[in-house]
Amino acid sequence: MPETGEQLGEKGEQSAPLKKSRTKRCDGGRQGPPLDEAKRVYKCDHQGCGKAFARPSALTTHKRSHSKEKPFVCPLPTCRRAFTVFSNLKRHTKIHPEVDYSGVTSADYETNRIQEVVEVASPSLLSKE
Repeated sequence: MPETGEQLGEKGEQSAPLKKSRTKRCDGGRQGPPLDEAKRVYKCDHQGCGKAFARPSALTTHKRSHSKEKPFVCPLPTCRRAFTVFSNLKRHTKIHPEVDYSGVTSADYETNRIQEVVEVASPSLLSKE
């Protein structure tokens, strides 16, 4: 009889051991609080939420899910799609290959310089004709 994890081939010889299949638990295989719970000191004060984050920027982004604020707006007048996170806007810009967004940063939005930065790269596309 073969040992655990082995099987017999067609002619009765032993073949290589079988790999045991691992199924992942939906909770990641852990029980209890997250390992980094002690680092999550920035708590959401929205009624009934209670989520906590390790970084203040993550909390700011999360709060936008409650307020529906979308500060990052595509600067093209024909588009104007808005996003809660700058990286989502950067991904969106790929649908506008005619505009050079390579120099645009989140700071350009914070200082309201976005139109100016994109206008330098692609002035004809920003005119509201």
